[in-house]
Amino acid sequence: MSTDSKHTPQDLPHWDLGNVFDGLEAADFSQAVEELKTGLNQLDQFLAERQIARGGVAPAGAPELAAVLVEYLDQMNGLLRLYGTLRAYVYSFVSTDSFNTTAKRVGSELELLGVRLRRQEVLFRGWIGTVNQKTGALEAAATHSPIVKD
Repeated sequence: MSTDSKHTPQDLPHWDLGNVFDGLEAADFSQAVEELKTGLNQLDQFLAERQIARGGVAPAGAPELAAVLVEYLDQMNGLLRLYGTLRAYVYSFVSTDSFNTTAKRVGSELELLGVRLRRQEVLFRGWIGTVNQKTGALEAAATHSPIVKD
């Protein structure tokens, strides 16, 4: 069985991802990565200020706990959305061209940011589990915010 492999890379289909970012080394992509790093730093600061870690201190009451939960969820959801967009964009390059060293490098850098994001989530889950176990305050906090209730 013979195959005709006279196709050049220009002949093969290409995805137009210009509606997402202008390129892996473009200013808009770099700006989005910096936005992710800034957001991760801000969430680290938020977690530290509120002593959100396994065994950390619980807020004084249900309304305060609800406010902390809403702020965390707002920040985390924004970061997850941005990280997901960046990761999918990079994957679109790696999955179609395994020799794209720029995409591989950028993907590795993004993965490190993803580790930070997962670490923050683990800290939060450990904290909220401890807080709820000690005080049962999660159910009470849900009555103060529809976001927490969901």
